Amino acid sequence: MGLDGVVKYGRNRSCYLRGVGHGSAGWTCRLTRTLAVEGAPHGIRCNGIIVGRIVSGRGDSGVGVNNRLGGVGNPMQIATTVLFLSSDESSFINGDLITADGGVTIDGDALMG
Repeated sequence: MGLDGVVKYGRNRSCYLRGVGHGSAGWTCRLTRTLAVEGAPHGIRCNGIIVGRIVSGRGDSGVGVNNRLGGVGNPMQIATTVLFLSSDESSFINGDLITADGGVTIDGDALMG
């Protein structure tokens, strides 16, 4: 079983998961770490991004969404996280999940409100 269409490799031999979301967080974490361990001897890193509520401009107003930073995210904020993980500045990060959710999960529980 291959991961064609799911795992993509960047220019600096970092990899990212495509189309993995709203699934099992545990599975995503284990897959990210497994790919990081398997790829490390070949100079390939694997990290993931856990994304919070994003307003895309396609009818999603973000009404009722609350986070500790006082707003909702936008696609550019996630894009800059991807850019960072794809750059040489993150060359010492491997097998980690970066959470970009405005602080919603700081305490382990989503904010209600």
